[in-house]
Parts: sequence; C-alpha cells; structure tokens
Amino acid sequence: MNKIVLLSLSIFVGVSFSACAMEKASEKMTLEQQEVIIKALMQAVEKNNIEKVKMLVSQVADVNLQDRFGRTALMIAALYDHGDIVRFLLKKSANVNLQNSYGRTALMIAASLDHGDIVRKLLEKSANADLQDKDGRTALMLAAQKGYIDIVIVLLKKDAKVDLQNSDGNTALMVVAILGNKDILRLLLDKDANVDQQNSDGYTALMFAVWNGYADIVKLLLAVHADFDLQNSDGDTALILAAKQGHVAIVQLLIAREAYINATTNEGVTALMIVAEKGYTNIVELLIDKDANVNLKDNRGKTALDYATDEGHDDIASLLKSDESSDKNE
Repeated sequence: MNKIVLLSLSIFVGVSFSACAMEKASEKMTLEQQEVIIKALMQAVEKNNIEKVKMLVSQVADVNLQDRFGRTALMIAALYDHGDIVRFLLKKSANVNLQNSYGRTALMIAASLDHGDIVRKLLEKSANADLQDKDGRTALMLAAQKGYIDIVIVLLKKDAKVDLQNSDGNTALMVVAILGNKDILRLLLDKDANVDQQNSDGYTALMFAVWNGYADIVKLLLAVHADFDLQNSDGDTALILAAKQGHVAIVQLLIAREAYINATTNEGVTALMIVAEKGYTNIVELLIDKDANVNLKDNRGKTALDYATDEGHDDIASLLKSDESSDKNE
C-alpha cells in the first residue's frame, strides 16, 4: 500500500514540475516577444511613424512598458518633439510621471530641449513638475540652465517649486546666478525664491553672481535684501569673493551696502589681505577708505602689509604703512 502511495506521489510531482516548467518557458517567450515589440515601438516613435505606433500599441497590454534604459514611448516622443504621437499616447493613458534609469521624466526631457508644446501637453495631463532626476535636477532647473525662458514661465505658472535643491544643493536661482541670466532670475525672484539658501558648499546665489562678476545680477539680489555677510564653507563672504576676483564695481556695491569689511575666512584672511597680496591697489584704497583694519592678523600671524611686502607690491605697502600709523585702527 505504501509503495502505491509513493508511486502516485512521484507521478503527481513529476507532472506538476513539468507543467511549471512549461508555464515558465511560455512566460519567457512572452517576455522575449514583448522586448521585440518594445524595441519596434521605440523605433517607430523615433521615426515619427504614427501608424506603426498605433499598430504596435494595439499589440501590447501596457503603453507604459519601459526598455532596458527605463524609457517609455512617451519619453522618446518627447525627446524628438513628436507632438502627434505624444497626443496619441496620452489618450492611451500613458503615465506622464514615469522616470527612466537616470530619473528623467518625459517633462524633464521636453523642458531640457525647449519643446514647449509638449511641455504644455504633459502639464495639462498633471505631469509632476517637481520630480527630480538622479542628480536632483527638476524640469525647472533644466530649463533655467539652458536659458529657455518660455519653458520657465510655463512651469512657474504651474507652480513648480523654485527652492528645490539638486545633489550639489543648488537651486534654480543659483543656476541662473551662475550663468548670468537676468530675465530668468527676475522670474524666480517674482516667485519669492529664497535668495539666502545655501548649497552644500555654503554658496548662495549672490556669491555665485559675485564670483562670476555679474554686477547687474548682484544689484538685483541686493535689491531684494540678499544677505551679503553670509559665509560659505571656507568662510568666504560675498566681499571676500569679490576681492579674490578683483571685481572693483562689485566691491563698491557691497561696500555701499555696508558689507562687513573685516570679515575673515576660516584661515583668518580678510578682503584687505587678499587684495594686498594680489596687487589690486584700487580695491585696497576702497577698503582703507572704509576703515578696513590693517592690523588684523591671519591664522599664521600675517597682516595685509606682510602680504603686500611678500609679493613686492611697494605702492600698496606704502598705503598700508600710512594707514597703520593713523589712529583709526588702534
């Protein structure tokens, strides 16, 4: 009796195993066929062959299938600015918020390429303008970086968040401050972008504008009360950065706003020491006129005079000696 039971069980297990193996083989074949269709679909979208796209979409259960790079047909259509295909796919319930392997959505792709009509269509279908790619960039950052003002306007009208930060801690405002785009900067300021937000290195939009010598952008940021005495991770203020770059006009702007003249970096270096070392006589004079302390010493015990003397800037050394002997630094 036991032998019969064991034999029956063996036959049942064998049959079940064979059925499972056949089912898995069938699934594998289906996946392979699916991959072929996905590839053909992507190629049809790329070539803007809408009839073939419609035929292939009818063969797949899900219009949101992704290739090995995470791309969907909608993303490819957005990439190549194929508006008719985008409309068709949206009618077929294409998911506008899927992300590829790099974290990019169809909206990010379209925004980064100035494909305005497609950006609008995607936003009408509730595309999330605040999704971020693997570098933390949003559609707004990508459009701002490229200087696509019309795209920026459309995204801001849809209330895209202006203060999101990428993986370096940079915001859209910082991006345009780096690039010197006044028009987009104004749009972001109109949306109350945080002018004092700092990135992972402690830089603000003002610091970037100062470093790059964009006096007009510095004026715009100062007009909305950007904090000019904030320090980055090295202890640099906007004035110290302007001194390092020798931007006379920007030094004048900051002095007029009463930026702290004697601020020091993490190494104890002042703006005066920097310009004394670099030989920027006109900035030395500006700082002395505003009562910069010539007697301060850095972490190594060096004064501005020491910096000037070490570099052979005799004219600056004379200015500093003259000021050193006056009463105002005592």
